[in-house]
Amino acid sequence: MAASRRPLMQELIDAINEGDLAKLAPHIAPGFTRHDLVHAYPELGGSQVTDFIQSLRAGVEGLHLSIDHVIESGDEAAVWLTLRGKHTGSVFGVQGKGQPIEVHGVNRYRFDGEQIVETWQLWDVYGVVTASGGG
Repeated sequence: MAASRRPLMQELIDAINEGDLAKLAPHIAPGFTRHDLVHAYPELGGSQVTDFIQSLRAGVEGLHLSIDHVIESGDEAAVWLTLRGKHTGSVFGVQGKGQPIEVHGVNRYRFDGEQIVETWQLWDVYGVVTASGGG
């Protein structure tokens, strides 16, 4: 049985929280594909991952991601996450007004060794809209 990928996932989340996105590059496989199940962002390839994360960090002051739960099977892991911070910019196409934000999501990752090959992401975009006074 393969070793748990939870420590790797925590390492990547910590890098995002710290803004040290260079730590992500060795773990993003060539040909990486990101699928956004609610189409809040376009499909992304490997080189665009840090751009996407930078846009989240720009839209959420003090962005902090936490891992809530992980289920692993073979070369895949499903990770439940919570994003917290102060919504000051655009997130999922919604402009913040400086209010606190808490958004829940689940990402499914497919790995090749220590590299992420593909991910499917589902986040509570409606929660972002309603927290911002929309919807």
